[in-house]
Amino acid sequence: MGSVTTPRLITADDLSLRPPLDDDTQLVAELMGVPITAERPAQIVRMWREHWDEHGYGTWIITDAAGRRLRVRRPADTSRLHPRHDPRHRG
Repeated sequence: MGSVTTPRLITADDLSLRPPLDDDTQLVAELMGVPITAERPAQIVRMWREHWDEHGYGTWIITDAAGRRLRVRRPADTSRLHPRHDPRHRG
């Protein structure tokens, strides 16, 4: 069986998708409702990045046309978008 390569950047007119970066710790802290200085958001971003490095796919960070970042819990679960600007949605 052949392997499948997941692209590291997907773009459309209104959205772009990419793997997490270290500076996404701010986004995770906001989604969790904790200060950026808390260790857990950084751990989560590291875990997401390690998953991408090991498996070639993982959690996407989605940016809309207005520059707001959103997150998808897992690649096949596009129904669970978490808007950065809405504190009611937590990861």
